[in-house]
Amino acid sequence: VYLNLAEAAGQIAAGWVGAYPPGIPLWVPGEEITRSMLEWLTAFLAHGGYVRGLQQGKVKVIIQ
Repeated sequence: VYLNLAEAAGQIAAGWVGAYPPGIPLWVPGEEITRSMLEWLTAFLAHGGYVRGLQQGKVKVIIQ
């Protein structure tokens, strides 16, 4: 299921999400999405950064 970034803290990632540049994943499948990761990602996007792995600004998570 896809959640808004604001709702994703504490959820388990179902896919890769990475910021470009540098192209290093912020999280990988199975990893917990932390609030600090989301704060960094939100700031990066606000400054025009490109992120792979989001769908219309939402992140894919595993339902627990």
